[in-house]
Amino acid sequence: MYPEQPVGVERQEVIQDAYPGSSQSPSTMTARNRELEQMDARIVSMRRDIFELTSQRNARSITYQLPTETLSKIFIECRNLPPRNIVLAGNFRWFKLSHVSRHWRAIAVGCAQLWSAIDDSCLPLAHVMLERSKRLPLAIEINGYLSPPYTEDDFCDVMTAALPRLESFKIRIGARTLKRRLASLCMDATPELRSLSIHNDTSYEQIALPSNIFKRKTPYLRHLNLYNCHILWKSPLLSGLTFLKMYSPVRSAPKQTFEDFIKAFSRMPHLTHLDLDVLFPDTTGYSADEGEFGISLPCLEQLVLTGTFEECGGFLKWVRMPASASLRLNCTPAPSNLPIIELAKALSWNTHSLSGEISSRSAISALRIYQPSSNTTIVQTWAESISFTASVPEMASPSLQISFPGSGAKANFHLQHILQNLPLDCLASLDLSCPIGRDGLRHIAGLPMLESMHLRGTAVARHNLSSLDKDIVQSRFGRLLSVSISEVNLDEAVVDLVGFCVNMLMRDEDNNTAIGRLQIVNCYNIPSKTFKIFQHFVDVFEWDGVEGVGPEEDTDSDEE
Repeated sequence: MYPEQPVGVERQEVIQDAYPGSSQSPSTMTARNRELEQMDARIVSMRRDIFELTSQRNARSITYQLPTETLSKIFIECRNLPPRNIVLAGNFRWFKLSHVSRHWRAIAVGCAQLWSAIDDSCLPLAHVMLERSKRLPLAIEINGYLSPPYTEDDFCDVMTAALPRLESFKIRIGARTLKRRLASLCMDATPELRSLSIHNDTSYEQIALPSNIFKRKTPYLRHLNLYNCHILWKSPLLSGLTFLKMYSPVRSAPKQTFEDFIKAFSRMPHLTHLDLDVLFPDTTGYSADEGEFGISLPCLEQLVLTGTFEECGGFLKWVRMPASASLRLNCTPAPSNLPIIELAKALSWNTHSLSGEISSRSAISALRIYQPSSNTTIVQTWAESISFTASVPEMASPSLQISFPGSGAKANFHLQHILQNLPLDCLASLDLSCPIGRDGLRHIAGLPMLESMHLRGTAVARHNLSSLDKDIVQSRFGRLLSVSISEVNLDEAVVDLVGFCVNMLMRDEDNNTAIGRLQIVNCYNIPSKTFKIFQHFVDVFEWDGVEGVGPEEDTDSDEE
């Protein structure tokens, strides 16, 4: 038998095995602690040496020696990059980049331009950014709701401090929150404001801008964009603008007088871009011959109108603008079923010029006719002179573009009506994307200035080319020099195209013209002999070198 051990002896031996120093003398413990302290001191010293050596190395690097202006520009460009995830608001990549070194951070803190743009994610740092931006103009963009613990009071505090230096303000949010935030903009004037964009995201509810917004003092405002918002034409915001875009599709806005409407544009003589989708005032009882009610926009470069035929046509009767201005109309049928030709008569080339005289000659130089898949847009018009180019699939928009929501006899009837009434004597280029009748082609063939024609789609090419009788081709198209086709199955349409080219070459010698240029763009199923045939009949044959893939045809296994 083993001798009995006292209680706790076994536990003491285990502790001594695990912690051998526990049984050492105090002098030994003191020596060990002194040794550890020396090691710690050495570690601290080495870390300090490493930091100093790293600092010396960085100071000799190229990036450290970049001028302050260059580093500031790098930070600004990084800030302007779009965020990787559009769901996450804000862009703090420049902020992280500036923390590469103390030197970079000091430059970033001293660059006032970096801190002059504030968005949703910056609101917690807004007061710091206002301080670091010094006296530079501010740009604030709000596209979301505040996250706790930040409240609307915090937003009001930021805006109150920013209003005296506010240069650009964009806000996009729901109607209820937007009303509260717009109320905070009535506290002080904004003498530096140049751009204002207010977007109401609640489609079923339109809001009215406060009448005393910015205390009616925005002397330098030039860019105004309002979406789903009402504004009185008497508003001081509508003064001195160069860009105005107003979108108010719901026709529930309070009616305003035509005098206020006219006077608003008289306060904006330097407008270059105007985009309106609003409730146009009633012009009943007014005459366009009265000079005091005319709208003169001598600097206008682009005009976009959206509404019914009556609204767009009625507005154009009052506008005087340069012939070089671009005009785009997005019109929908009205209950009165105003004919399309009535709208065409009201377009810029038939309305008053800046001198007040009625233009006696058409400016239509290019025409595109197509059938869209949607029934909403009936007529889209660009009243500008654009050279027609068919060398690439994506061509520039011609000056006049007409679309038909339907097909068949009714569409052909409307097309014939338009072609016979529109002033097309100066038409130089034609783009067809829908089949038209034989009478329509006969009318087109008789246009005196037509020089180029473009056909899109297999059905369009086959139908229109086969509808051209030999007598039409030989006696008409007096100046046609160029033909181009795109998105066509040449395996089906090549016969009609070759026949057309042959007939063009067989015209009377008195015409002294023939097709000299043929372009093929993005076509498919091109026969091997096609190129030699075309090269034989035309002087200049151009092909984009891309053979598109046409629709696959189902075949039986036996035939394969």
